[in-house]
Amino acid sequence: SIEPSSVTDGAGFARSTYTAGTVGGIIEIEAGDTKAQLPVVEDAVQMMIVDLWPLLAGVWFERFREEEPACVIKSIEAVSECGDFAESETDTPGEEETLYISRGAEVTLTANAAPGVSFPEDKPVWSGGGVDGAGESVTHSFNAPGYHIVTAQCEDSTVSIRIGVAEVKRIEITAGGSGDSDVHGHQQDPALVCLSEVSFKAIMAVDGEPTPDNRGAKCVVWEARRQGGPPPDNPITFAPVEKQGGELTVTFPEPRKYRVRARTQPGAWKRIYVTAVDADIELESVTNADYIGDREDGQAVYATNKDTGYVIIVLKTDPAGVTLPENSITWVGGSPGETPMTRKVSRAELIEAGEEVTATYCGTSEVRLTVYVFRGPPEPADTIVDIRDEQDDSIVSYPRVGEVDFKPAWDPAVERYKIYYENKKWKFVFEKVGYVLKWGVNSQGRTDVPDPTADPFPLGMNMDPDSTETEKKTQAKEDLTPDAMGKASFTKYWSSASVIRHELFHISDWVDDYYKPMISIFQTWIEEQEVDVTVSDLDPNAVMFDKMLVFHLKLIVETNNAWLEYVPESEKRALEDGKSLLQNLADAIEP
Repeated sequence: SIEPSSVTDGAGFARSTYTAGTVGGIIEIEAGDTKAQLPVVEDAVQMMIVDLWPLLAGVWFERFREEEPACVIKSIEAVSECGDFAESETDTPGEEETLYISRGAEVTLTANAAPGVSFPEDKPVWSGGGVDGAGESVTHSFNAPGYHIVTAQCEDSTVSIRIGVAEVKRIEITAGGSGDSDVHGHQQDPALVCLSEVSFKAIMAVDGEPTPDNRGAKCVVWEARRQGGPPPDNPITFAPVEKQGGELTVTFPEPRKYRVRARTQPGAWKRIYVTAVDADIELESVTNADYIGDREDGQAVYATNKDTGYVIIVLKTDPAGVTLPENSITWVGGSPGETPMTRKVSRAELIEAGEEVTATYCGTSEVRLTVYVFRGPPEPADTIVDIRDEQDDSIVSYPRVGEVDFKPAWDPAVERYKIYYENKKWKFVFEKVGYVLKWGVNSQGRTDVPDPTADPFPLGMNMDPDSTETEKKTQAKEDLTPDAMGKASFTKYWSSASVIRHELFHISDWVDDYYKPMISIFQTWIEEQEVDVTVSDLDPNAVMFDKMLVFHLKLIVETNNAWLEYVPESEKRALEDGKSLLQNLADAIEP
C-alpha cells in the first residue's frame, strides 16, 4: 500500500522515500535476491538502494538490520479474579481505563508491545500503586484502598492504567425485608426480615464513593449466624453461612435475631442485625364489592358495578398484630392503597374480564382474589317503542282499496335488551323495540273525488262518457255516503283521503292503544327477571345471550295477546273515525 517515488542518478543509485501511515507498521523491500522488513518508528523512512552492485546492496541491508527498532508499548491489560478486566492505551487513564477490585485482590498486569516490536529483557519497567517490577507481565496484591495509577515504561514509551481498590461501604437488604447497615448496624435496632429467603448486597466504594455497577464486590467475604446463641452445651442449630461475592441469600430457620456481616480481605466488617418474623397474611376485608364465592383453586371472587371510588382490599396477619418486614408484601394487580396491607381497584371503568389481585408475603404466603366491575343500572331510554309507517301502495291486494302489513310486529327489526349487575344479581332492562309498518291504498279503477265542487265533475268508473253532470254527481254522492257503520260503497267513485285516514288510523290505533301498553307491561316483566351471579356465570354477554330467546318468545306471546284484543273491533273503530270525513264529502256534492 506504500507507493515509492524513485529518481535514478547517473551513478546508478536509486533513492526512494516511503511514507508510512502508522508508526509500528512494516515496510518490505526487495532488491534482486535480497529482501528486508523495516519496522516504521517514524513518519518517514528514507533509504538508498544500490541496484547495480549486489555486494554493496548486501552491505547496506546488513547495516540497516543492525539498527534496533524503538521499544513501543501499545497497551496495558489488567485482570483479577476479584474484578473484571480493564485495558488502557493512554498515560492518563480515566474511568474507562479503571479496573475495580476488592481490597487485597491480586491483579495481573500485562504490557502489549506495538506490532513488530519485541520488548527487551527486563522491559518494560512497572511502577506506581506499590507495583515494583520489570518484564512483560507482573502480579501485585493491592491492600491499600483507593485509586492507584500503575505505569509501564519502555524507553520513551509509557502507558498507565488505574486500579480502584474498593471496600464494603454498607450492607443493604434487597429482598425479604428492607434496611441497611447504616440504620440497623446495632443489636438494639434490628431490621425485620422474612422467615424465608432474605437477600443482602454489599455496596462497594472507593474513597467513599460507590463504584459503577457495584464493581469490585467479587471477593467480598460474608458471614451469617445466630445472635446471642445458647450455651456451649446446647449446640447452635443454625450453622454459620459464608460466601464470597457481592450478594448473599440466606434462609433463616427460626424466628429470632441474626447477625450478617461482610468485608474485603483485608478490611473491616460491616454488620447488619435482623430479626426473622414468623407470620402469614390473610384476607381481612373487601369493601365496595360483593363476595361471589371461591373458585376451585380457592381464589375468592368479588363483583361490583361501575361507579366512582374504589374497591378496597385489606389484609391481616396471622397471628394478629405482628409487625411485618418492610417491602415484604409484593402486590400484583390493582393500585397501591394507603398502607402496604391495602390495595384498591378502581370502579371508574368496566373490568368485565376481571382483574386478578395477588399479595405475596416473603414469597411463601399468598392471598389471591379477582375483582369484576360490571355495568350498573342504565339510564332510562328516550324511546322504548320506535314504530314508523311507510306508504307502499304495492302491498294492497285486490279487491281492497287500502291495507296495512302488521307482520313486522312479530319480527321487529330492532329488539334490544341490556344486562347489568346489582347486589349479586344479573338484572335486565328492555331498551328498545322498533319496526316499520307499511301501508298503501289502491283505487282498483275507481275515480277519486278530492274536490266535491269540481266543474266539470269527473266521470266515474265504467260510466257512460255522455253522462250528465247531474248523473255523475248523483252517482258520486251515493258512492261516498257512509252507512250507519261508517262504510261507503265505493262503487264507481272513492275517496283516497278517507282511505288513507282509515289505514293510518289502524296503525295509530294498534301502536298507541294496544302495542305500547303491552310493551309497558312487558318492560316491567323484564325488569323483574334476575339471575344469581355465581363464579360460573361471570360473563354478562353469555348470560344475556342465554336470556335473549326467552325474552323474544315472551315478546311474541304478548304481541299475540295484544293483537287478539285489537282485532275484533279494529275495523269498527277505523270506520267510525272516518265516517264524518266521508259524510262531509258526500254532503258537499250537489247534483
